Amino acid sequence: MDRHPMVTVNCQFCGIEFQARKERVDKGLGKFCSREHSNAWQRQQNTTLGENNARKFFDKTRDQWYVHWLDEDRSQHSTTYSYWRWKQLHGEVPDGYKTVYLDGNKLNIEDNNIGLISEEVINKIISLKKKGYKPSEETRKKMSESAKVKEFSPEHRAKIGEETKTRWENGEFDYQRKPKVEKVKKIRIYQKGIIKSEETRKKLSNSLRGRVFNDEHRRKLSEANKGKFSGSESKFWKGGISEVPYPPEFGNYLKKKVRKKFNWECQICGKSVKGSRFAHVHHIDGNKQNCGEENLTLLCASCHSRVHNTTIDEITKRISYYQSLLKYDDNGQCET
Repeated sequence: MDRHPMVTVNCQFCGIEFQARKERVDKGLGKFCSREHSNAWQRQQNTTLGENNARKFFDKTRDQWYVHWLDEDRSQHSTTYSYWRWKQLHGEVPDGYKTVYLDGNKLNIEDNNIGLISEEVINKIISLKKKGYKPSEETRKKMSESAKVKEFSPEHRAKIGEETKTRWENGEFDYQRKPKVEKVKKIRIYQKGIIKSEETRKKLSNSLRGRVFNDEHRRKLSEANKGKFSGSESKFWKGGISEVPYPPEFGNYLKKKVRKKFNWECQICGKSVKGSRFAHVHHIDGNKQNCGEENLTLLCASCHSRVHNTTIDEITKRISYYQSLLKYDDNGQCET
């Protein structure tokens, strides 16, 4: 027996006879001898323009019927046949419900076989199936009946509308997030040599906690503090040595070579910094001009800052070792 029996049909566009698979013809397909004639027929008839003129097609991968249509701007839309047909017959699908085929057969697209089921019931069925439970035919019928949309009288619908309107006016459906309280850094009030009592410290801390300044106050603070903690006023100031340029050979090619050499791992803490902008290539002797590979190593951003910042208390043996290799000039400054 032939695996794919063929039948003779007439092309709906040109009228010539051609061979088509019987299974396609039984599904309402196989009407055209070529794709070009199918597209030409659609352009002539304009059958897919607008949702009301949607055309159904069978999706083999999902084993069910779908529809597609075109808008006025020729943009394409598609959805399941059950969803589209329900909208054509009854209007919009209510929130929390989905369209289903009542007998469970996706190929039976008769109007009386299309119904609604709530998402809550669907979740229960999925949960029971995962546990190995198979409801009986009678139970499935009851679940299907309970999931059908109830028809309310016009008076009942009007009452629901008035209640919803009242709740809306009361702001019950206003789900906009409240603006987060902007966190303001606590002002440094303790100076070296000034010791406050524990009670006074608690009072000062509580007075500053959660304090929010308006835009005008913050602008005034910014103007008052401008230049006080930058440049030579910063505690990290090293006499402008960071402005010394790197030599041309210290470019991306050399940096990538060093990173691959150390397998993208920090040579102090061992943390992987692959694909990160925090993979710092460090000059071991602190001299920017000395870019030989034996003088370059790979550090993460945290360890790199701790090597150059001698004021940090948490110094491991490895950091102390790298700090001991740094060379300083007559003024006690390191170039990097």
